[in-house]
Amino acid sequence: MATSLASQLYRMRNVDRSLSTQRAQKTRASFLFDGRQAADMDNQTVFDIGQDGLRELQQINVRFSAYATTLFSAAVKDLDRVQQTRDENQKLDESIRGFLFLLAPHFLTRPAGKALEWLVRRFRIHEFNTRDMLAALFPYHETKAFLALLTIMTFESGDMSVFGFLAQQRKARRVVDRATLLAQCQRDRRLAAFIFDAETTACELGAGYAGQHAFYAAVASQFVGGLTAVGDSELQFVLPYV
Repeated sequence: MATSLASQLYRMRNVDRSLSTQRAQKTRASFLFDGRQAADMDNQTVFDIGQDGLRELQQINVRFSAYATTLFSAAVKDLDRVQQTRDENQKLDESIRGFLFLLAPHFLTRPAGKALEWLVRRFRIHEFNTRDMLAALFPYHETKAFLALLTIMTFESGDMSVFGFLAQQRKARRVVDRATLLAQCQRDRRLAAFIFDAETTACELGAGYAGQHAFYAAVASQFVGGLTAVGDSELQFVLPYV
């Protein structure tokens, strides 16, 4: 019964996503270009841009080569993820997650932007992988590049209670400064847990880097320092991340 219900919910969700596919084809989201430029670019053009970025990334880190036959393969040029099965999408999400964390140290580079442009166009990561994008790239929250990503991200209703403040920053076209981020962590520990868990994920994927570790350490120490009281509940929350 539970499996049947899960399958029904998945099919219902895909109906909504199919409708969003039609909208996405009319208005092209883009990380590098404005809407008008993006709308004039066909998939082949964006695919070529993405492949160019991947080749440059491979020169920086050979681990990117693994994605030449998956996310950046000619075989996926016409793939529509809303037509994929749940298992296929889970595998796709795992691949995207690994790529985003591997990309994170190079986020501000031109090759990274090119690669992201393809992932936005083909796999619509700004709609379906927003949590992984945030987890991997939160260390850049004070940059204009991060704000550019926020402008195209779509947050699911269930995530708005945690990430709604980002939508407000996006609307105001303001970068997310550290004070704003820390204040939100204090108001909602789910955000702090999300940031702390991202550090764990980066390490598990072998994709940790100095900027990620420094960001985690700064947020963790300032979060603890900002607690008005440290009781059992606070200790139970913090200790697993120490």
